[in-house]
Amino acid sequence: MLTALAPPPPNSITQCAGFYISYNPSVFDFGCDTTAIVTDDIGDFYVMRGDLRRKLCAIAPNGYNACIKFFNDNPALQHSKDLREDLRRALDAAEARERGQPRGIDL
Repeated sequence: MLTALAPPPPNSITQCAGFYISYNPSVFDFGCDTTAIVTDDIGDFYVMRGDLRRKLCAIAPNGYNACIKFFNDNPALQHSKDLREDLRRALDAAEARERGQPRGIDL
């Protein structure tokens, strides 16, 4: 018997100056709940394991660089999933399909 997966709940977003803090309580995408620092302009994602909203919201008034410093200073919290690599593979696969050259991707 197959069981359909329910879509994950929406992320909670805390808007900051030039960036936002996004909490995803679902294990659907990353295998655990995650908190991300996301830039408004270019959409860079710095993803960490767990619910770090309280910590990051305390740091956020000091600015984006202070939050990125927290990310860099805590490598054990950093999620290893490389979103840019996933996006590149997905785009490559879509382009290959358009050319009639199906290519599998493993995300």
